[in-house]
Amino acid sequence: MPEKWVQASTQPHSEIGEGKGYGYLWVTAAANAPGDSISTDVPMFYASGFGGQYIIVLPALDLVVVHKSARVDHGVNHSRMGQIIRKALGAVGRSARLGNG
Repeated sequence: MPEKWVQASTQPHSEIGEGKGYGYLWVTAAANAPGDSISTDVPMFYASGFGGQYIIVLPALDLVVVHKSARVDHGVNHSRMGQIIRKALGAVGRSARLGNG
């Protein structure tokens, strides 16, 4: 995929409000976006699908997180995905501070 397309598609072309925007099929979230329960302390963009399917990209951390649900009727909701991401980032941060990351 051309780098220019990735850059263009992950920029907010429509403002949703409260730190969120919409690119070409990507939601953008500013760091600590108050209107987005998935946001973290770094900016991100993500795609969310039916039943808790997520692709979350945190460019500042060079990190991509994919969450897939085997049964979409039992997938995680947006708020829960935010909790999972923040816990994972906290664990990675602790590991890096201890010299393990």
